[in-house]
Amino acid sequence: MHISEVQSKKIDTSVLNEVFLKVMSLKKHPIINGKELKLYFVKQVSQKPLCFIIIVNVLKHQIKKTYEKYLKNNISRMLNIKNIPVKLIFIKKN
Repeated sequence: MHISEVQSKKIDTSVLNEVFLKVMSLKKHPIINGKELKLYFVKQVSQKPLCFIIIVNVLKHQIKKTYEKYLKNNISRMLNIKNIPVKLIFIKKN
């Protein structure tokens, strides 16, 4: 599959949520102000660039850059979208 084909593909929301939960369970984010990072929902919002909105229980600036990189690398591997730029947008659930 070519990069352009992968980038134009819409990934099912249920698959995204399953993959993100799996990756996050393999390596936990450090505790933030007494809270464990909790994932509520993931949704793909664009194909070019490949972008996911992730609804969580903390503010974006509280998520370590190393953990964000871990997520990008492992999500790409599990979804078989290596070498495709992935953007993650974290939003705190109200």
